[in-house]
Amino acid sequence: MKRIIFILVFWILMGCNVTENYNQGSIETLYTETPLISSEELLDFTTSENESFLRSHLERIKNVKEIKRGIYQGVIEELTETEYSIQFFTWKKTVDSIELIDTSEFNDQMMNQGIENGQFYLGLWNEIDSFFLSYHDLPLSKEFLDAGMQGHLPTSQIKLGMSSEEVINFLGQPVVTDWYYGGILYSYNDMAYVLDDELNVIAINMPGNRIASLLKDVSKELGKPTSIQYSEIEDIVTYIYELGSFTISFEATQENSKVLAIWLLENR
Repeated sequence: MKRIIFILVFWILMGCNVTENYNQGSIETLYTETPLISSEELLDFTTSENESFLRSHLERIKNVKEIKRGIYQGVIEELTETEYSIQFFTWKKTVDSIELIDTSEFNDQMMNQGIENGQFYLGLWNEIDSFFLSYHDLPLSKEFLDAGMQGHLPTSQIKLGMSSEEVINFLGQPVVTDWYYGGILYSYNDMAYVLDDELNVIAINMPGNRIASLLKDVSKELGKPTSIQYSEIEDIVTYIYELGSFTISFEATQENSKVLAIWLLENR
């Protein structure tokens, strides 16, 4: 089965190519009461001297979302004489300050089709209230292998083989739905699920941005992969770990680049 590459789906993935076109007509939006907050309001939260970097960027952010309780995300589009870039900033508000969690920048100098990818995510970010770009919130650890052997990925309650009804009962309506190679894609910002024609989960995807690790570091943490695949057509290197009935894989453009996507599939 062909793989979805997310910086998604989502998600970020630094240097990834979007393999599925955004189908606006098929989007289902989960509207929330999350407001767009002005950068001026958030500037009042910043008090410590070492936050001048974040403060200078917040002053240029037009709109901000509170994507989770106390977690905010904003976007900057920057145009210079030689470069256009789209930057996503994610930070955490504490009692008296804000702490930068993650930054993701899209441009054609840093990645193949960077602007196209950045505009894809920016379009979703602007059009869907509940959409946010995934950010670094997980360590790379052997929990990925332990969870994979049980048919799910870390932080996900959804297991391979579950029905669409079970997915929605656990997680609510997906932020984005779309067709994917004869199946249906349910995206929940920091996790995505592919369902077959019987509406059962046949693949689970996590954006690589959540672990913020180089592909070559995966083997240092998880041990030697069962196999390594190189795809010149997709320009992707994949570390594959066979876990009994399941397979977990980590994808990147090269071994010394960041992981773009993590996939869990059932062996058939």
